[in-house]
Amino acid sequence: MGRPSLREAQVFKNVLDRFMIALGAAINQEKSQLFFFNTPMLIQNQISRLLGFPRSSFPYKYRGDLLVDKPLEHANWEDLLAKLEACLAFWNHRALNLAGHLIPVKSVL
Repeated sequence: MGRPSLREAQVFKNVLDRFMIALGAAINQEKSQLFFFNTPMLIQNQISRLLGFPRSSFPYKYRGDLLVDKPLEHANWEDLLAKLEACLAFWNHRALNLAGHLIPVKSVL
C-alpha cells in the first residue's frame, strides 16, 4: 500500500457522495474523524479539508473501548476480557447452541 493522496481522497469522496444519494442519508460530520498513518501533514490537511472530517490520533476511545495503533498491552486485554466475561455472565451457556455462543462474543469484540 502506498501513502494516501488527494486524488484517492477525491475518489473516496465521490463514492461516499453516491452512497449518500442512493440511501437518501447523510454522514454525520461531527461524529466522523480521520486517522492517518505515515502521511505528511500537508496531505493530511488537504484530505481533511476535502472530506470535511477532522483529524484525530491514537489512542482513541470508541464506544468505551480503546483503539490503539500498536499491539494491545496486557492491561488493555484485561479490560476487554473483563467486558467479555461480564457479557457472558448474562447468558445461560447450557441453553445456547454454538451459534448462540458467538453472539455475545461478537458483541464485545
